[in-house]
Amino acid sequence: SMMLRIQQEHHVSYAGSMAGYECGYYQMKGFKALITAERDVVMPIGVEWPLIRKVIENQLVLTDGDNQTPHFYTWLKRADDALNWHGHGMGERNFAPGPMMVLAGPGGSGKSFLAFIVGELLGGRSGNPYDFMMKGTDFNEDLAKSELLVIDDEAAQFSLQERRAFGTKVKNMLFGYKQRLHPKGRAAMVFNPFWRLMLMVNDEPENLMILPPIDKSLDDKIMILKSELKPLGMPDESQEDRSALEEQIKSEIPAFLGWLRYGFVVPEGCSFRRTGV
Repeated sequence: SMMLRIQQEHHVSYAGSMAGYECGYYQMKGFKALITAERDVVMPIGVEWPLIRKVIENQLVLTDGDNQTPHFYTWLKRADDALNWHGHGMGERNFAPGPMMVLAGPGGSGKSFLAFIVGELLGGRSGNPYDFMMKGTDFNEDLAKSELLVIDDEAAQFSLQERRAFGTKVKNMLFGYKQRLHPKGRAAMVFNPFWRLMLMVNDEPENLMILPPIDKSLDDKIMILKSELKPLGMPDESQEDRSALEEQIKSEIPAFLGWLRYGFVVPEGCSFRRTGV
């Protein structure tokens, strides 16, 4: 009788991770889900984050004087606000969307370090959605488990049709209210994940051709920042060097989050009603 009661009253259609959801039982629209793993929740503790500040400012404060860091911080603050707002109970959540962030700059400028910082702050889970977006792959459970989606060093699509298709996918994935969750061997379901998307691209004209044409339907859904190559002033060439830098970045994430939540005030001109930034 206990097994029958469990099957009849407590069955779930999906058990696993979902981007933006903590462990627990959720009544989704159309199915029941048991979330069994969640992101690493960062506690905002500490005051010093010198390496993170240097990585960000080295790339986004340009030599011509243009300072892009307020837009970067605003994008990240809006993402943190959306991810950590707990006003939904144990039902399906409606996360505020945000635009795709494009980092365009020379190879070796450290764009991947910026993505690493964002990924750690959002919980340490990331995936590459490019095959799902552009190569007809139906299965996306790996993306459903990742708060941050990162496209890095993908071959540019030169045809206008492919670039327009990419733009449509960006709109649908970041601003469509519902997304398909399709694990292998199981039926597809519809859910609402928390996703932020970053695209890292070298700034040669042929590499920039991965970007879709920016028309009126996309101009508020893609933000493009220029990244510059400047030395960090510390070793970053070997794998050991990069591992040491990543560990230092991880140790500074709590302090950076504390400043982002309680010290950073969104400047006038950076806020935007529809997409937050």
